[in-house]
Amino acid sequence: MRNLLSKLLLLAATISFAASPALAADAPKGDAPKAAEQKADVAKADAPKAAAGQMQLPFFTMPHVPKKDIEPNTVSEGISKEAKTKAIQSMMMANPLSIRDMMGLMTYKVKAKPGVSFDDVVTSMKLRANFHNYKYVGHSPMSKDVESITGKPSPRVEVFSFCDSVVARRLLDYAPELIAFLPCRIAVLEDAKKQIWLITIDWDISWVDYNQNPNKMDADLYKEAKRIREVMEDMMNAGANGDL
Repeated sequence: MRNLLSKLLLLAATISFAASPALAADAPKGDAPKAAEQKADVAKADAPKAAAGQMQLPFFTMPHVPKKDIEPNTVSEGISKEAKTKAIQSMMMANPLSIRDMMGLMTYKVKAKPGVSFDDVVTSMKLRANFHNYKYVGHSPMSKDVESITGKPSPRVEVFSFCDSVVARRLLDYAPELIAFLPCRIAVLEDAKKQIWLITIDWDISWVDYNQNPNKMDADLYKEAKRIREVMEDMMNAGANGDL
């Protein structure tokens, strides 16, 4: 499955670049010399942009974004619902993944070892959080709520919240919208095969390492965000293994 997703993402990237504005001026079919000439013209036109430090890809130049002096804890100016919908729909045109696939891509998950019970997973995860001084701040017994409302049994699923409040405050100073992802949550659930899984949003900050926007997170905060991601992964692995 992982290899399939990798191939699909590569395909999406290829389609995205093929659909870039520079390719709109494509040559008539069979006119290879003219196509080569147009390609050379595009490269020549992009030379000043390269000198200005803008990232270039085949037939595509990333737009220049200036460095901004942003006051901490300032909410970004929003865009209309219509504009957001159109922008995301345009990106989705080159996305071969289903919603299910995208959720798999955006999450980090670990399956508990055979013989490790649901309660063992939770106990081990909390103990490891305490070892890292990562505060346990909340619990949502979702399956119990489902059972109390429907009167029917539900596969067990519970959500546990953890937080390093100091790092969280610094993240909010960088982008208040990050509150939508806080506190950090790890779900423990039982699947259709009675297997126990630990699942969380994947906080892999290295995904943005090659982002060309100059308004980046400062190096120290980046380091702390990376540490939080590593702590959560260690907690989940401890839970999955039933470590004490």
